Amino acid sequence: MFQGLCTLYAFCFKQTAKVIRNLPSYYIIAYHYIAQGKLRDDVRGLVTRPMVAVKNADYKELTGARLKQLRVWIVEKYLDFVESIWPCYCRTIRFLKRANLI
Repeated sequence: MFQGLCTLYAFCFKQTAKVIRNLPSYYIIAYHYIAQGKLRDDVRGLVTRPMVAVKNADYKELTGARLKQLRVWIVEKYLDFVESIWPCYCRTIRFLKRANLI
């Protein structure tokens, strides 16, 4: 257990040293990203636009579309269920015909 802890400590130390060595390049990348306005554009694209889209959403239309999707999903699940039972149903009918019960 002591050996495992020492190995984990050495691994963490190596990773920290690697990050510290690369810190100047990370700083340069972040500086150019912020200075060129890409950060502002990304915030607009990922935060502001979705909020505006939610505010402008037509809830009746959205609910109708979701209900249509739900109906399609239910029909697909029902057909899957019927198709999975169909062989048992056919065998049962065949058995009842042979036994002269139908």
